[in-house]
Amino acid sequence: MNRRKKLGAVMILSLLLSLIFPAGVVLAQWSPQVPSQPLPQQYPPQQTYPPPGQQQPYPPSGQMPQPPSQFPQGMSGQAVNDVFGRFSLSMPPGSMPMSSTYAFGVPQAMVQVNIMAVTQDQMFQMNLQNFPNMMRQMGGNIDAEKPIEVGGRQGRFFGVTLKNPQANASFHAMNVFIPGPNIWIQVMGPEQNTPQIGQVLQSILGGLRF
Repeated sequence: MNRRKKLGAVMILSLLLSLIFPAGVVLAQWSPQVPSQPLPQQYPPQQTYPPPGQQQPYPPSGQMPQPPSQFPQGMSGQAVNDVFGRFSLSMPPGSMPMSSTYAFGVPQAMVQVNIMAVTQDQMFQMNLQNFPNMMRQMGGNIDAEKPIEVGGRQGRFFGVTLKNPQANASFHAMNVFIPGPNIWIQVMGPEQNTPQIGQVLQSILGGLRF
């Protein structure tokens, strides 16, 4: 029973950590729309619609002409299929992919694995820079921070320990950020299982291909 409680706590904490990153991604995606100072050539300047001297008459039906969408051009009606085959959906026009997340459990090692891929470099870099502070704000302790090479690419490793008073336990999370493909890999479990956490992480990194 105690083992199940700890595994459940690992999954909850791991899910919480995985949700922090998309929140930062959303802020990175939309915050440039109201910058404190102009950003050079990041977004084209807004123009009056229609342009002066090119006012168009209303169509015979009397309908108002629709202004162009202010959202970035995205994929129109993209179909999304659940990998488990449990649902499918169509995204509205203008939707843009921002990230994808994969979650796995390794029950024998009491380890949870989260892997996230981010589409835009700026988003990924911002979250990489903010990650240590976010962990500290959650009460985590940064045990290790160092460069790491993965498949010929330079990444960043963070070892984090978090306390969970409700479960009366400590948890350890090993995180690897890999710019370029913009991948965040997190392996998390009870602190006493740190050796198993490291083994699972090494197995994942060894099988990673770009």
